[in-house]
Amino acid sequence: MQRHAKQSVGELISRRQIPKARSAKCSSFRHAHSDAGPALTLKPPRRLSQEHFRELNILTRKIIGKTADGDKYGWEHTRKLRGEERRLTDAVKEGQRRLSTAQEEFHASGADEDFSYAVEQSVLPGTFVEVRRNNITTHGITIGDIFHGGKWMIYSLSSTGEMWSHLKDDIMVELPGAVPQELVSRCGDTQRAETPSQTNARVELLKRLRQMELDLVSVQVKLSNRISKLYPQVKAASPEEWEKVTLFEVAHLVCPERAPDFITRFSLHKLLMDRPKEFLVDPYNYRASHTFHIRPQSHVDRLKIVSEYSHQTQDNPVEAFAARARVVIAQNRQRALESRNEPHSEQVAEQKVFTKADGVIIDFLRDSLRVVRQTQANPYPVNVARIIKAVDMYQGTINDATVYQLLVDLGVMAPWQDLASLDRSLALEQEPEATSRQVAEQAAIVKKGLTRRTTPVEGQVFGPEDFYPNDLLDSIRHDFGDLPVYVIDDFAAEELDDGISFEAIPSEPESTWVHVHIADPTAVIPPTHIFAEEARAKVSTQYFAHRTWPMLPQSAMHTLVPSVGDSNRTGEPERVMSFSFKVDGTGEITDYKVRAGIIRNVTRTTYSAVDLALGASPHNAYYPFGGQPETPAPIPLNAQQTVDVRSLKAVTDRLHVRNQRLPIFTYDFPRATVALSPKPLYTNPIHSQKPSVFRGFPHVTYAVESWENTLLSSRAIVMHCMTAASRIASRWASDRGVPLLRRTAGQPLTLSDDDFGEILASKNKFNVADSVLALKKALVTPAASYTIEPALHWSLGIPDGEGYCRVTSPLRRYSDMVAHWQIKHAMLNPDAPPLFSQEWMEDYGRELLMREKMQKRIGNQHSNFWALQFIQRAMANEGAQHGVLSRLYGYAASEPVLDLVTSEMRVKVVVPELGLTGHALGLTKSTTALGQRHHLTIKSIAVGINSQILFTAK
Repeated sequence: MQRHAKQSVGELISRRQIPKARSAKCSSFRHAHSDAGPALTLKPPRRLSQEHFRELNILTRKIIGKTADGDKYGWEHTRKLRGEERRLTDAVKEGQRRLSTAQEEFHASGADEDFSYAVEQSVLPGTFVEVRRNNITTHGITIGDIFHGGKWMIYSLSSTGEMWSHLKDDIMVELPGAVPQELVSRCGDTQRAETPSQTNARVELLKRLRQMELDLVSVQVKLSNRISKLYPQVKAASPEEWEKVTLFEVAHLVCPERAPDFITRFSLHKLLMDRPKEFLVDPYNYRASHTFHIRPQSHVDRLKIVSEYSHQTQDNPVEAFAARARVVIAQNRQRALESRNEPHSEQVAEQKVFTKADGVIIDFLRDSLRVVRQTQANPYPVNVARIIKAVDMYQGTINDATVYQLLVDLGVMAPWQDLASLDRSLALEQEPEATSRQVAEQAAIVKKGLTRRTTPVEGQVFGPEDFYPNDLLDSIRHDFGDLPVYVIDDFAAEELDDGISFEAIPSEPESTWVHVHIADPTAVIPPTHIFAEEARAKVSTQYFAHRTWPMLPQSAMHTLVPSVGDSNRTGEPERVMSFSFKVDGTGEITDYKVRAGIIRNVTRTTYSAVDLALGASPHNAYYPFGGQPETPAPIPLNAQQTVDVRSLKAVTDRLHVRNQRLPIFTYDFPRATVALSPKPLYTNPIHSQKPSVFRGFPHVTYAVESWENTLLSSRAIVMHCMTAASRIASRWASDRGVPLLRRTAGQPLTLSDDDFGEILASKNKFNVADSVLALKKALVTPAASYTIEPALHWSLGIPDGEGYCRVTSPLRRYSDMVAHWQIKHAMLNPDAPPLFSQEWMEDYGRELLMREKMQKRIGNQHSNFWALQFIQRAMANEGAQHGVLSRLYGYAASEPVLDLVTSEMRVKVVVPELGLTGHALGLTKSTTALGQRHHLTIKSIAVGINSQILFTAK
C-alpha cells in the first residue's frame, strides 16, 4: 500500500494546483459560456473558525495516520511460502520504530483521565487485554510493567505489532494466562526487541493474538443479529427508569445454548459497546462489574426524535427552539446579574414558555448531562452541538459545562443545582425529607419497631422489618460504671459514633488502659433488616455541601439507634461495643480487650473545647477569599475534665512518638472545602416547558484545609484512639480465627531507595513529609484495598500480621456494622462457624472497593463543581486578577501531554493557595519538571459534570 507523508489541514488546503486534463475542461467550459451573460461572481470562501479548524485538523491527521501506520492486518495478501510470518515480523519491527497516530491519541490527555495513578495489584504477564482510552481501542498481550513518571504502566504487545503502554484503569476486559508464561518471558520486557530470539517470540505471540481476534470476529458475526433484539427484553418497565445488566446475564438471554465462556462474553461486550444509544458501559467499575446500564425508553426515543429534528429542512424544530431560547436566556442572564448579591429564591412558572417540541429538546439536553468515559462512543455530542450552535449565545468548546450553563440560562435547572448527587449510581432520594415517601415509610417501620419489640422466640426467623426483640449480648456486657467517657467532635457533627475513656494502672505507672466505646446499632438491627440492606447499598453516609444523606434513617437515630452520649437526654445507660488497649511507655500496645459494654457517664464536647483545655491553638482553616464564619465559643471543660483530656493526650502522644520512630510518613496538599447556607438546600423539579425564575445565590464559604490540621491536639487524640481500636479488632479476630475485612495499603513507590530516604528525612513532627519533594521524586501511593488477611497498612504504622479493621463508625459505614455482627456472633458462639463466611467476606470486600472508588470519584466531582463555581462567580464580581487570584502559583504534577481539543500541551498542576488541582498551558518538557513551581493565571473555568480549571503558566 502506498505511503503518504503526514500533512496538516493547512498544508492540504493550500495545494491549489488542478490536474491538467480537468483544468483544460474547465477552461473550455468558461469559453463556451463567455457570451451567455455576465461573468459569474464567486462568493469568497467562508472563514473557518479556529475551533472547527482544530477539529478538522485532528480528523485529517487520523485519516492520514490510518494510511501511514502500515498496519495491513485484515487485508487479503497473495499467499506465499512463509509470507504471513514475514508480515508478522515486519509488523513487530515496524511497531518498534515509532508511535502510531492511534497511540498518540491514546496517550493524549482526555477530559475524563484519572490522574490518581494509584497502584493496584499488577496484571500478570501473558494476560489478553482490551484497552480503551480517548475512544481508541486496541487488543494486546501484557508483557510486563514499569514505574515511570509517577505512574505504574503496563506494557502490552498489540495486534498491530506495536508495544503499547497503558494504565490498569485502561483495561476493560482481561483473560489471564492467554499465552504461556514461557513465551512471554522470551519476548523480553523492553520497548524494543533486543535479540532475534525476542523478535521471534513476539512474532509467535502476535500470531496467537491475531488468531484470538479471528475467533472473536467469528462469534460476533453469529451473535450480532441476536443482540439487536436484546434491548426490548431487558429495558425497565417504566419508560423513565434505568436498568442494569451484566455480561453473564446477557449471555444467558442471547445464547442460552452456548457456555458463557470468555470469547462469548467478550463478543457480547464488543456488540454492546457498539450500541451506545441503548447500553451505557459502567463509567466507574466496568472492569470488575462487567455491567451495562440500560437507557430508559424515553431517552432512546428522544435520541431518535432530536436527531430527526436536527435533519429537518423545513420548519426545523431546533431553529424554532433556538429563537425562543435566546429571548429567555437574555432575560435570565440580566436577572442573574441584577440579583447576584441577593439570597437565593425561586418562583415556579405558571404558564408554559416552551412548546412540546422544545420540551423534548430540553429533556434531551438533560439526558446528555451524565458521567461518561471516553471508552465508548457517546450518542449525544453531535446533536447537542447542533442545538447549542443554533442558540448561538455560547463561545468556546462545547462540552458538559456548556450544556449545564444552557440549562441554567433557560431556567430549567437551578443555578445552585448540584450535579454530582444526581448521579444514578448513588440512587439518592432527591425529595425533601418532609415530603419524601421513602422517609415516611422508614419512619413507619421505626414506629412499629418501637411499639412491637417482644420477647424472642427460639429459632425465630426475622423478616425484613423485624428488629431484634432484645439485646442478644445483654448477659455478657461489661458495665463501665461511672467511668468518664468523652465524645469529642465538631460542633455541627451529625453522627456521634464514638467516645473515649481511660484508666490508670497503679501497679504499672508507665502504662494506661484506653477504652474506645462505639455506638451499637447492631444491638437493634439484624443483618436481614431492610435498613441493613439499604445501608449496604449506600455504603456510607453521603456528605455533600448542600445536603447530607444518612446511611441509617434519620427517624431511627436517637430512638432505636442512639448516638454515643444520648444518655444525657434519656438518663438511660448506653449499649456500646468497647475496644480497649493497653499502651506502655514506648507507645506499644501490650494488651487488648474487645467487649460489649455499658456506659453511663458521658460528656459531649468539641474539638475546640478540648484544644482550649490543652492550651493548644484552635484548628483554623485558611479562607483565601475571606468570609471566615464565626463559630460558637467553646464551652470550657471543668477542672476534672481538663485533667482527663490532658491525660488522654499524654497517652496518644506516646502512640504518636511510636509512629514517629517508624520509617513511615504521610503527605498531601491542602484541599478546598465549601460550606453552603442554608443547608439542606433543596431544588424543586422543573417542567421542561415551564422554566422557573431564579434570583440570587446561596451563601457559600470557601476554605482550604491542610492535612496537618487533622493531626493537631484534640483531633490527634481521636485519630490515634480510633486507629488503635481498629488494630485491636483485627488482633482479636486473628487470635480467634474469625474472618474480618481488613483495609490494607502498601509502601509508596519511588524510582530509587535514595529518593525514598530523602522524602522520609523531610517529615516533620506530625509525621508529614514534604509534598513538593514527593512530587519531584515522582512518589506514588498504592491504592488501599481489602483483604481477609491481617495485612500491612504502611502509612498508619500497622505491620503485616496485625492488620487494620474498621469498627469505629457503624452509624455511617456499613462495613463497620458487618464487623460488629461478625464479632458479636463469635462472642456468643465461639465454637460455631462465623456468621459471614470467608468467601462472603472476600466477595463483599471486592464489592466495597468498587463502591468506594465510585463514591470517591463522584465526591471529587462534587467538590470541584462547588469550588470552581465559587471562583467563577468571584471572578465575575471582582475580576480574574483580584486578591488571591492575582498571585497564584502551582507545582507541576505530571509530564506535559497533548490536549486533544486544543492541540496544545498541558500539565497537571497543584495549586496550594486554592486547594485545587488543574491544568496549565504553555509548558513543555524543556520548561518544566515534576514539582517545579510556576506562576499561574486563570485562563478558563468549566463548571459541569467534569468541572475543570485551566491556567496559563507565566
